Amino acid sequence: MGCDRYSGIWVLRRAVTGTQMNCDRYLGTKMGCDRYSGTQMGCDRYSGTQMNCYRYSGTQMGYDRYSGTQMDCDRYSGTQMGCDRYSDTRVLRWTVTGTQVLRWDVTGTQVLRYSGTQMGCDRYSGTQMNCDRYSGTQMGCDRYSGTQMGCDRYSGTQRGCDRYSGTQMGCDRYSGTQMNCDRYSGTQMGCDRYSGTQMNCDRYSGTRVLRWTVTGT
Repeated sequence: MGCDRYSGIWVLRRAVTGTQMNCDRYLGTKMGCDRYSGTQMGCDRYSGTQMNCYRYSGTQMGYDRYSGTQMDCDRYSGTQMGCDRYSDTRVLRWTVTGTQVLRWDVTGTQVLRYSGTQMGCDRYSGTQMNCDRYSGTQMGCDRYSGTQMGCDRYSGTQRGCDRYSGTQMGCDRYSGTQMNCDRYSGTQMGCDRYSGTQMNCDRYSGTRVLRWTVTGT
């Protein structure tokens, strides 16, 4: 094979299996490389501009370890995923379960953190995100701000969330404004833990009842 270890401009290289590869270890400009399987991949270990790379399986992946601009990457399964470890600009990533998920590690725009069931979640800003921390069923949740989310842990204004069952529930832990929530059964209940205004809630049975926990009305 023909290979330039450093510049590698349009040269052929065998990494392990010796499959005809185009690779530049450092520049990687429009080069093909897979460190392990040698499947025709494009990879730049550092810049990764328009590169295909999968460290283990060699499945046609796009990956940039640092910038990841419009890259495809799955660290484990090699399914065509987009991932940038730092910037995550419009990329796909599998975290643990491998279900196609969207994730931004830093900015959190359109991400799935836990279940990966095609959910959108932002740990901090939650802008237009869907997330259930536990069940991952199509829930809307932002842990902190809840902007345009199915759930805000504190304000809960027009939010949908069940912390445990993940069934499409509306709940505000404190104000409960126009919320549906049953902490345990997750059946579509309306509950405000404190004011109970226009809420239906039984903390244990989840049957549609009216309850005020403070005023007792």
